[in-house]
Amino acid sequence: MKKPSEPLSSFELVRNRIIGLGERTARKSYYPQLQQRIRELKQSELRYRALFENSPTSLWEEDFSRLKRHFDRLKRQGIQDFNAYFREQPEEIVRCIRMIRIRDVNKATLALYEADSKKDLMANIRKVMPVTNHDILRKNWWIWPPRPILKSNASTTPSRDSHVTC
Repeated sequence: MKKPSEPLSSFELVRNRIIGLGERTARKSYYPQLQQRIRELKQSELRYRALFENSPTSLWEEDFSRLKRHFDRLKRQGIQDFNAYFREQPEEIVRCIRMIRIRDVNKATLALYEADSKKDLMANIRKVMPVTNHDILRKNWWIWPPRPILKSNASTTPSRDSHVTC
């Protein structure tokens, strides 16, 4: 039997790698902990997904990343006063609104808008939240740097027979 200080043959090096010994052993010893952490993260995601889906309040997950990139471009072009910019170019407000992507809504939102499914609501989103409803953007872009949560009021039309101010 070889002493630990003696060099291993190439066969022994390959064998040790195959059975998990040698230079990568430390990495493989973390595998069970990694798997446990992945399970914990999945459970956490399921818990928060359930809170989102079952909240009695209408919740929307929206993606403003395209809008942020657009604002960054405008800033690089020298635009400093967004209020003046949008007053002079009101059509730009519509363009900006169309850059916002709705990622998800919860069950309360579907009930509020009397939608059969998320797909149904998304297909009719321009009827529910008309592009002409500019107030949210007019009042809030200008929150720079962006905040992770934006609270605002908006007027929407949830069904044929009613009108809601949120």
